[in-house]
Amino acid sequence: MLALVAWLHADLGQWDQAAAEARRSLELDVLQEDAHLLLGVLDMQNGNWTDAAAHFERALYLNSASPVTSFYLAECYRQLGRKDQAAREYRNTLRKLEGRMETELIDGVTVSWLRESCRRWLTDMAPQPSTIGR
Repeated sequence: MLALVAWLHADLGQWDQAAAEARRSLELDVLQEDAHLLLGVLDMQNGNWTDAAAHFERALYLNSASPVTSFYLAECYRQLGRKDQAAREYRNTLRKLEGRMETELIDGVTVSWLRESCRRWLTDMAPQPSTIGR
């Protein structure tokens, strides 16, 4: 219930209250996926990539089927320069989106946007052919 209250504060732009409620929720039950997810999103917004990744890793442990959590975790890994781990999570996101309609919304994000973003980052992160010696 506290995780829901935390998300309501976040929806209202009350970031400090949202974080406090999410932390309070975790004090009562460390297995609150929604609380970890919210704290990860708040940490991302503040550029706290390491803390955000830790929250997304916990959220993913609690719900391994979530494509959005995999995507957020990939974003954190990319920002931290952990390209192999980022690529793995982008691929996991794409796998989790298989069979879903392009227009389907998942946590406010369309499947098509998630797919396009994952593919773009995988392409951008792919090793480029060397031009040395040409």
